Amino acid sequence: MHGGPRFEEGLPESTSDYAEEGRLAHAIAELKVLKKFTIMTNRTYNSRLNKLKKEARYDPEMDKTTDLYLEHLLEQAMTYNSSPTVAAEVKVDFADYVPEGFGTCDCVMIGGDTLCITDYKHGKLNAGGLEIEGLDFSTAVKSITEGDVSTTFAGASDGVSSPEGRFLATLDGMVHPSEKILGAFRRLRW
Repeated sequence: MHGGPRFEEGLPESTSDYAEEGRLAHAIAELKVLKKFTIMTNRTYNSRLNKLKKEARYDPEMDKTTDLYLEHLLEQAMTYNSSPTVAAEVKVDFADYVPEGFGTCDCVMIGGDTLCITDYKHGKLNAGGLEIEGLDFSTAVKSITEGDVSTTFAGASDGVSSPEGRFLATLDGMVHPSEKILGAFRRLRW
């Protein structure tokens, strides 16, 4: 495998305001998961949450997005026949499949024959803007069907007929998502 997980090798360690904001939002999400799915006193929870809220990058929007994330996890837990085991920020090593492969799963839920890995996404579009002039929209499609799964892109069903319009509608949907949309979700059965 060329490139693989070592594509950043040799680059200096760096961060950004966006990365630090994401780190803080993930810490809030992890705390909420631990409070809901493990034994944690209200005092401990409130103390830790208040400490996180005092960080300079804290934004009240983080509470809204992490509450939606937790709501999704609760709904997912209800699909199991019995209470699943839930763990937050699980370090994983998949070097058997990808050389030197490792990472962290935001939430792992397991019960019976079902493993659910949920990835919390928190981010903002870079304020630098997006220049769409000169982009080729000739290959844009309204929907994709693969097997029994069909995806219709934003704008395809609400009267937007041009490929540029569908692109902008999709982009707007990513920048201003519905409160019920979760960034990433994977479910495996074995």
